[in-house]
Amino acid sequence: MSNYPVLEAFERNERGDLSVYCTFCKVFHHHSSDDGHKSAHCTNDESPYLKTGYIIKKTFKRISNG
Repeated sequence: MSNYPVLEAFERNERGDLSVYCTFCKVFHHHSSDDGHKSAHCTNDESPYLKTGYIIKKTFKRISNG
């Protein structure tokens, strides 16, 4: 079991790319379609994710508009 934080992700486009909301930066960070460990895209120098990164887990699928 890892000690990395786990963030819920959602699909943001048809390719299945994922996004997570960062409570430290107050913005969404965008990643590829794979679950798992990611490097942080944080712009807040105080974010602990900069040192550890985080695990993203897809919990929401994109809903089509048609």
